[in-house]
Amino acid sequence: MSAQFTPPPSGVLVPVPTFFNDDQSIDLETQAVHAVYLAKSGIKGVVLMGSTGEGIRIHPSERRAVIEAVRKAVDAAGFENYPVIVGTCEHTVQGTVEQLTEAKEAGAQWGQCLVPCYNADVHNEDGIVNWFYDVADKSPLPIVVYNYPGVSNGLVVQPSTLAKLSQHPKIVGCKLSHGNVALVTQVTLNPAVDMKNFHVYTGLGSILVPLLSIGASGCVDGTAGWFPKSLVRLYDLALKSTVSQLSPEELELRKKLSYGIAAQHEIVVKFGVPGIKEATSRVRGFGKVGSLRLLRKGGIDGGDAGWATWSPIMQAMEDIEKTL
Repeated sequence: MSAQFTPPPSGVLVPVPTFFNDDQSIDLETQAVHAVYLAKSGIKGVVLMGSTGEGIRIHPSERRAVIEAVRKAVDAAGFENYPVIVGTCEHTVQGTVEQLTEAKEAGAQWGQCLVPCYNADVHNEDGIVNWFYDVADKSPLPIVVYNYPGVSNGLVVQPSTLAKLSQHPKIVGCKLSHGNVALVTQVTLNPAVDMKNFHVYTGLGSILVPLLSIGASGCVDGTAGWFPKSLVRLYDLALKSTVSQLSPEELELRKKLSYGIAAQHEIVVKFGVPGIKEATSRVRGFGKVGSLRLLRKGGIDGGDAGWATWSPIMQAMEDIEKTL
């Protein structure tokens, strides 16, 4: 990475789960194999220990091992310098910078910093800007602002705040895990935001097509952990912003992928991290169903019978995935 503090690449990135053994230790082997699988499938980078990775449940002593295992595996598989982004969920500047420093030492190129949200004040724009500027000034890594209202006390970072944050040379993007296209538009199309140096990602692959049409850089989507090629192909098709640029076959595939991704995204909406981990296990064989620290249990309601209700859409997506 150059000293220009470039953003992560455009395209599809995956917030990967953290895989656990039966004794709750981290399954570093599965962690590494899954990351290589994603790299081989066209995924542009991985986010470790974000919300999907249960970062809040990963002990500081374990973080370095996870990063190093992934870095070593992707490098050995021929993906040297493969983008590795590491999440932080500290509320202190000092703690956040410590995690970012360790992430760099272990081989990561970017940090993804959750907006501090304990007793969140949605009107405290100056406080958010000052906090991120302080972190960025001290961080050895460029950072991506992470706004996920579902885990952030309902806090939605406003476009004006993101525009101010984009002016810092080491704040190189944002991941917005809300579905408010109007708010995203006010960032991506704001003349004050240099989209070459500040990439905007959605956390929802289901709205990838409309967001790319307004200048977003891609998605960081959990469902790409089990259907990576489908999300990558949808991204490629979405870059053709007008229907006239698509052949009839491409247009039909874009419709099928958009529908399938939106339909199976309901697993994420309804079941959160447990659903993501169960789908990753059942569809791709990575990890074990119910292998969680978050609440230590959970998954898709109804066990095998509950999973069966998702089989038609999963099979339709798998049929497409196999052709890509």
